Amino acid sequence: MLRTLKQENIVELKEAFRRRGKLYLVFEYVERNMLELLEELPNGAPPDKARNYIYQLIKAIHWCHKNEIVHRGEELLPLLT
Repeated sequence: MLRTLKQENIVELKEAFRRRGKLYLVFEYVERNMLELLEELPNGAPPDKARNYIYQLIKAIHWCHKNEIVHRGEELLPLLT
């Protein structure tokens, strides 16, 4: 399922493998995510940046819903572009 998530605002799964009974998921490199950004900006992002981040998140969620993909929410920290 994760391999089908091909959308510009969703981090891509590159590889998945098992070793010694554990599952490893290898995702594309992301320079920083939303959580890291928020930690850097204790007073919040400027309105234009916040608007852009929210737009990217909504695009990713819309794509998931359009493709009948169910999510919980906490995994939706968008790839910031």
